[in-house]
Amino acid sequence: MQISYDQGAAVFQNITAEEYYSILAPIIEAEGITVSNVTAEKRENSLGLEINVIIADLSYQGISMKQVTYATTLNNNAYAIILTLLEENADLEEKIFDSMVNLNPTEDEGNTPPDPNAPAGYKTFTNYNLRFAYPDTWTTSAVANTRGATFEGGLYRLDLTSGDLTTMFSSLTTESFRENMVPGLEEQLEGTIADEYVEQVRNENGLTVTLVSFSITDADMSGWMIWYCVDIDQSTHCLMLTTVTENEELIMTIFNSLTAVDGPNVSTGSESDSGTSTKPGDTSDSGTSSKPEGADPGTSTTPSNPSNNEREIYEEAKRFYTKKEYDKAYALFSQIPDYPGVDSYLDELEELLNSNDSSIKTEK
Repeated sequence: MQISYDQGAAVFQNITAEEYYSILAPIIEAEGITVSNVTAEKRENSLGLEINVIIADLSYQGISMKQVTYATTLNNNAYAIILTLLEENADLEEKIFDSMVNLNPTEDEGNTPPDPNAPAGYKTFTNYNLRFAYPDTWTTSAVANTRGATFEGGLYRLDLTSGDLTTMFSSLTTESFRENMVPGLEEQLEGTIADEYVEQVRNENGLTVTLVSFSITDADMSGWMIWYCVDIDQSTHCLMLTTVTENEELIMTIFNSLTAVDGPNVSTGSESDSGTSTKPGDTSDSGTSSKPEGADPGTSTTPSNPSNNEREIYEEAKRFYTKKEYDKAYALFSQIPDYPGVDSYLDELEELLNSNDSSIKTEK
C-alpha cells in the first residue's frame, strides 16, 4: 500500500475510467505493464467522506494484480491511497475505504478557511488587478504582485504572466496567431500545432478575454494549451493552461473566475470600478515594445517555453522589420538575443545598419 500526497495525488481526485485509459494507462504500459478493466466511481464511506475509487487490473511478466486507488481532498490537500493486491481481498478493500476520515472537519486553527471568491473546490490568487481561481489541490509558490507564477496539479499546469498593457492579444485573430506566432511556438516546443482558435469573449464578470486554444503534438505525447489574455487598465495578464486532455469544467471555471479588482494600477474610471475591461487606444505607434524593458526574461509560461514577454518583443520586432524600420527592430531583437531565429535577424540588421546613413547608425 502506498500513500501519495498533494500534487502527485491530485490527478486521481476526479479522474474517470475513460481519462485513466487515455492519460495514465499509456504511462503505465510504457513500463511493460498491461492495464485492463478500469472503473472509477465516487462513493461516500460510512464516515461521510467522498472518495473516488479507481480499480484496475494489471499484468506484469505473467503476474496478475489488482490495484485499488482511494482518492480524496481534505482541507485543500489531495490524498491517494494505492492498494496493490496479488489476490482478491474484498474485506481489506472495504476496511481501508471505511477507515478514511477527516481529522479536521471544522475550520479550526491550522485549517484553510473557504475562499469566499472561489467556486467549490477552488481557491483564488490575486496578481496586481486580476483575480482568478484554480483547483485547491494544486501546488504553487506564487507571490502576489510579481510578473510570473506557476500553478501545478497532476497533469495540469497553469502559468501566469503579468505586464504593462499591450494590444497584441486584444487584436489577435486566428489568422494572425497562425501566421505570426505558430512558427515560433512550434520551434520552441519542438512539436506540431493544430486546431488553432482565437476569439474575444466576455465572461460572467464582464471582462473581455482573448481565448487562444490549440493542440500540440511532439514525439512523446500530445496535449492542449488554452490561453486567457485580458487587459485591465494599464496591465495585460495572460494565463496559459497546459493539459493532456481537454477538461471543459476546469477551462470554463478559470475563464469565468477572471475578475478585475482594486490594485496599484487600476484606474478610478467607471468601467474599471464596475469590473469590466478598459482598453485604451492602440499605443503601438510609439515604436517600442509594450512590455517594460526591465521585465524578467526568465519568467516561465509553459514547460520549455520562452516567456510571454520575449514572445511579444519578438513579434513586435518582426513588425518593425517588415515595415523596414530597422533601427527599432534591431533595438527590440537585441533585448532577446537567445530567442529562436533572432540571431539571423541581428546579423542581417547589423549589415543594414552599418551600410545606411548616419542617423540610423546613431539610433542603433
